[in-house]
Amino acid sequence: MEERNNEQKEHRLTRANSHDSQTASEFIDSQLQLEADAREALPYAFDRCTQPLGPLRQNLFSCLTCNPPPKSASDSYTPAGVCYSCSIACHGEHELVELFNRRNFTCDCGTTRLPATSPCTLRLDHITGIKGPIHSQPAPKGNTYNQDFRNRFCGCGELYNAHTEKGTMFQCIGLAGESEGGCGEDWWHPECIMGYRRDQSQAKKPEPLLKSMPESVGNGPEPLPSQQEEEDQDEELPPGFPAEDDFETFVCYKCVEANPWIKRYASSTGFLPPVFKNDGRTSDGLPGLNDKVLGTEATTHQQTANDAANSDANHRDAASDIATNPPTNLLKRRADDDEESLDVILPKKIRTEPSQNCYYASLPVPEPIRLSLFLKEDFRDHFCRCANCYPSLRQHPQLLEEEDSYEPPLSSEDENVRGSVGTGSLLDRGEAALNNVDRVRAIEGVMVYNHLKDKVKSFLQPFAESGQAVGAEDIKAYFEKLRGDEQAIKAAAVAGSGSGNEDNRREQSGKAYGCDIDAETLLETAEKMVDYGFRDLGYKYVILDDCWQNLQRSPNGSLVANSTKFPDGIKAVSDRIHDMGLMFGMYSSAGMYTCAQYPASLGYETIDAQTFADWGVDYLKYDNCYNQGQEGTSKLSFDRYNVMSQALNKTGRSIHYGMCFHCSIMNIIGKVAPIVDKGQPGAWNDLDMLEVGNGGMTDDEYKVHFLMWAMIKSPLVMGTNLPKMSASTYSILANAAVIAVSQDAAGRPAVRVWSREADLDEYDQGSISLWVMALSGGDYAIALLNAGNTEVQMNATLEEIFIDKATTAGGITRGPLPSSKGWDIYDLWASRMDDVTASSMLHGNATVSGNMMTTTNSTMLYNATETPYADGVKQNNTALLGVKTSSVDAMGTISAMVPRHGIAMYRLRLQGGASVDA
Repeated sequence: MEERNNEQKEHRLTRANSHDSQTASEFIDSQLQLEADAREALPYAFDRCTQPLGPLRQNLFSCLTCNPPPKSASDSYTPAGVCYSCSIACHGEHELVELFNRRNFTCDCGTTRLPATSPCTLRLDHITGIKGPIHSQPAPKGNTYNQDFRNRFCGCGELYNAHTEKGTMFQCIGLAGESEGGCGEDWWHPECIMGYRRDQSQAKKPEPLLKSMPESVGNGPEPLPSQQEEEDQDEELPPGFPAEDDFETFVCYKCVEANPWIKRYASSTGFLPPVFKNDGRTSDGLPGLNDKVLGTEATTHQQTANDAANSDANHRDAASDIATNPPTNLLKRRADDDEESLDVILPKKIRTEPSQNCYYASLPVPEPIRLSLFLKEDFRDHFCRCANCYPSLRQHPQLLEEEDSYEPPLSSEDENVRGSVGTGSLLDRGEAALNNVDRVRAIEGVMVYNHLKDKVKSFLQPFAESGQAVGAEDIKAYFEKLRGDEQAIKAAAVAGSGSGNEDNRREQSGKAYGCDIDAETLLETAEKMVDYGFRDLGYKYVILDDCWQNLQRSPNGSLVANSTKFPDGIKAVSDRIHDMGLMFGMYSSAGMYTCAQYPASLGYETIDAQTFADWGVDYLKYDNCYNQGQEGTSKLSFDRYNVMSQALNKTGRSIHYGMCFHCSIMNIIGKVAPIVDKGQPGAWNDLDMLEVGNGGMTDDEYKVHFLMWAMIKSPLVMGTNLPKMSASTYSILANAAVIAVSQDAAGRPAVRVWSREADLDEYDQGSISLWVMALSGGDYAIALLNAGNTEVQMNATLEEIFIDKATTAGGITRGPLPSSKGWDIYDLWASRMDDVTASSMLHGNATVSGNMMTTTNSTMLYNATETPYADGVKQNNTALLGVKTSSVDAMGTISAMVPRHGIAMYRLRLQGGASVDA
């Protein structure tokens, strides 16, 4: 021991001396590289315990330091499993065993299953509002445990050691827990599945698990060259065991015995022939495989090998239909696998409902011999779902459909972020410190910081624009006046810059108002919607976004409006908006806080929904901020949003429910393309509000934004400042020809027919695509979208546009194809009003006559309140059809020069006015 300590001291001294010549920059770079290496080794964020999410199929770890297993398997033991995040943040220096994915498991960290000396540091204490430490909470109900939590695996029950284990282990799909006679999703050696002894294929027994996590998850001692050569060679599977690529998963003999009904499926479609356990036992005490098939004990091993070899050949024959295209979702674990190399089964749609005919009865009755069942990739499609069989199947959802496995969010991959905990900016370190502050004080602190930051920016920006240096006296004078009223603050900015005419405020999150919203602003916006003709164009909702509420709820738990911003309350504002013929919307989030860190609705859905209904809310914009990690799978997100959906329905008031979608414009379009068919009347794909007019985009990009939202039939929600709206913004948002496509009675979203590569822009975006929408009355709308870096001529043939009409049923085409006829082309953007006309509209130089609003120069704006869009299209109203620019002959091609980040959009109408079935 003394000799080892001296060596360690010498090593530390040598390392210290070697670092003496290192510069500060080199040291920081080395620390940053260590952090990058750590992110690569631990790719997922580990700042959220999964316990608040409830039972999940998730990656688990058993802490042998906190709960050391007894020497004897028969001794009592209290197992516990912790999630990925807790295994690092709360048990990072402990001895851990990785169990991989387990279903329906809630993290045990911070509960009575673990000692109070190992608390959970990731969960919030709901009494104090502070994150951690949490301990001695009631253990979750419903968790099941097996021998794996003691670091013992397989039917052999041996200790698992990643440094000495060879070959591949397979995880049983788990149809029964240990208490029910099953294995509880245990991992199995192939030879143990077949009943062979481990020493028949393994030269030595596993050694005890290493004593600390860093060693057990690292590379361990360097092997000798001969050892390395041996380890590089995978162990061969025992004779008679199916090839890995021939099956997706398996049911061990223990789980088969606990569910004997499943035996009949052996060798049937979707299942490989049975793999018998060579132990001389049967399920009913009859002679086992050795006695029944092989005869005398003297011939057992030789004959077993021969029969097993024949069985292996049979397996390969039975699986020949998939041998040339093997499935990739095999759930298996190699001895040298880490958590990243465990294959993940992706969900797909599976038939889960019962059927009428009993297929099971036609299957042969198997012999009463212990066997394991190996399942092919499509096995779920071949279970009998008759009224008699379905109840047994329904008890095991994993047999009905593939399971979603929860994955924590990925760690930050921003290569531009260079800073560790000790070297980060003051802001980064301050935000980290807020995690351990009472949540109300933390929110107040953040709001004060944001408020001060914006005002300091307003003061400093004129100096930056003029190139003038900021002097000490300027700063002193500014902060002296900052303690005064708003007028004094503006005066300070004027004194520093010499000009007070610029509005230097920068809005948050791309929204026109940010948090600068109150009753007066909201009502002014509503009045402008009426004055500018937007209400009569079909814009019906005035939606109040974030920052409207107090930082605390009322004593009874209700949300409370900020009394300074809304002195008469929300209901008074709602009534005024309704009186203008408009509808009123509000904002909340499916999280603990809104994006601006005000109280949100997670956990308060019922009381908040009723509050919104009482206030006369017609539209709820529901965000996704601070969701407490309740995401990662579609089911988690659905369950969280569905709670508010059900709560809104129970109020009895019709409230439009809009769930937010955050991303860049082209990113959103790309993501929604595969799911546009999900949109339908009453359930639209909501791509979030329009950013037209908010800056950061060219005029062509604004057109793409507006036109594609109309084509996909996302709700058109303006997010700009109406009283300050520019003429060009107005002319985009008031284009009735485009709005008519959005509001078409057929309610069919456009579909992307094709997408092709184009020159990449500075954002690495580069594609051109054709979008087609079938309209009511036989018309079609098409969009030629250029997301590339240069102007390009785009071409679309009628065959491409009407490709869905070229399908046949029973070999019979449904009438003449639309591509075999000529079509008139109406440009939906050619009728865009010029800036002079738009400015005239904005300044009130317009009159309303019938269903049209007319300016002094006779430009007309459509009035859908007077005449709905469907009727206007039938009447061939020119404001809705666009400008006829050309025609295309049968089997012809439509061409257009489309600018960089631009779009061309047309309405197609059959020549001669005849209708085509849309």
